[in-house]
Amino acid sequence: MTTSPFESEQPIDKDYRQPEWDLPTSQSPFGDESNSVYPPPQWERLPHSMWGIASFAMSLFFAFVLFALVCVCGYIMTVNPEAADQDPPHLGLALAGLGLFGACFAQLVALALGVVGLCEPRTRKAFAIFGVFFSIMSIGIITALIILGIMVG
Repeated sequence: MTTSPFESEQPIDKDYRQPEWDLPTSQSPFGDESNSVYPPPQWERLPHSMWGIASFAMSLFFAFVLFALVCVCGYIMTVNPEAADQDPPHLGLALAGLGLFGACFAQLVALALGVVGLCEPRTRKAFAIFGVFFSIMSIGIITALIILGIMVG
């Protein structure tokens, strides 16, 4: 039976480590290998940070919520331009404004979770980085829209 050069008789390990990839260890004069001068292998699979995943999910969800609430406020103001100047405020506009403040507070919580995820040792940081990025960007865009609204109005 012939085997192709791509087939191997040795099974591939599940964690993608081959024995020849192991870092060498120094022999201690006392006979044990516990005092290694090399760190443990760096190609082991690290888990994702749970704080980072929570930050990413929260920041993405509340970014969409902020976008939807800004669209609702814009629609209310185009349908009824005097909605903001009414003596009893327009109920939809007031609830959308409260929702904006709540979603901005939730973005601050997502930012804090992302920072905690970035500080967590021996975990992957991708979700934490994206969570921090989305929360900072959405808070910055909402702040810019509020400042622009104050300047125009």
